[in-house]
Amino acid sequence: MKKIIYLFILAALFVSCTPKDDGPDANFVILPVTEVTFPTVFETNVVTEIPVKYALPNGCHWFYDFYYLKSENTRTVGIVAVNSNEDICTQGITTATQILKFKPVLAGTYTFKFYKGKDANGVDEFFEYEAIVN
Repeated sequence: MKKIIYLFILAALFVSCTPKDDGPDANFVILPVTEVTFPTVFETNVVTEIPVKYALPNGCHWFYDFYYLKSENTRTVGIVAVNSNEDICTQGITTATQILKFKPVLAGTYTFKFYKGKDANGVDEFFEYEAIVN
């Protein structure tokens, strides 16, 4: 009898761990920035709002967050979107603006690189701005 109970428990564990397809798949994609309204001077310990425009390629994409990579005084920024991979999507391109908040804690010159896509050779291209932090 104990062997049957153990076999039942083992079978339940295998069944409960099988992957299910409960809905549409989704994945994250990095989208290019189309335009940035960038100030040239910033103050330490003060939040500055930077409007960032981008385009969603269809109705299956929506804004998730900013891709934001810090490397010393360089900031690389892109748009992280969710692509729901659904079969039926509206095909219109939607433009939108999100606000990137930047609060520098040290004075100096910062370089911002906003991802604008790939060139004909597949190399990443960026809008580059320098910010002077007082």
